[in-house]
Amino acid sequence: MTDLNFKVRQSMAPAAYEGVTTEAGLSKFGDIFAMSWIDKLAIAGRVYIGGVGMEDTDPDGEGSLSEEAATYVLAAPKSGLLVIPLFVRLQLTSEGGAAPDAYLTYVSTQTDTPIAVSGTAMTVLCTRGGAGRGSEATFAHTVTSAVFTSAQNVILWQWKDGPDNMLSTVGVDVDGGTVETPNNAASAVSIPLYPNIPIILNKGTSLNFYAVTGTSDSTWRPTFVWAEVEASLLL
Repeated sequence: MTDLNFKVRQSMAPAAYEGVTTEAGLSKFGDIFAMSWIDKLAIAGRVYIGGVGMEDTDPDGEGSLSEEAATYVLAAPKSGLLVIPLFVRLQLTSEGGAAPDAYLTYVSTQTDTPIAVSGTAMTVLCTRGGAGRGSEATFAHTVTSAVFTSAQNVILWQWKDGPDNMLSTVGVDVDGGTVETPNNAASAVSIPLYPNIPIILNKGTSLNFYAVTGTSDSTWRPTFVWAEVEASLLL
């Protein structure tokens, strides 16, 4: 009987071309890794969660809808790093004025020229804890972006013309208050993106969230989860 011999690979690296011997991903016990590639990215410290901490103040939304003025943005860097959105949760935390609107959009110019964005960075934590590496994506609030057109973005989710008493009256009538659950509650929406919507952000493409109230600002609390990986590891 022929013995099976493996050359061990425990760091993330692309496999060799077809027909060329390469290393197998093995555990310390010699077992071949059979977990999902998202789990492997998390173990490698490449999955991140960003949002608002317990003692932070939720940023205000916008007074009017403008494609170049987003409340929150998750954007890939200008390099070839791939940013893979996994999950988005958005929670209304304060009412303000009449008929608030909210939109989550995917923004891409379909070219190698990225849309420049600037804003105030938000808390980003690696889901592997202190052993992880720093995120290279832009996750920011109160964002100003370069000009792009309506043809360069698509709405993924929207909350249109909501009631101005969503929390104080409607939410109480619907679920007895604004107690949150793992799924949607009266004041929040959860959007599992991957694998339902396999969007890959690259070279400045982004997810933009717009919170708009014409008379006074409502506030929305975001939770974004994403993975980061060099294109060379997957392609």
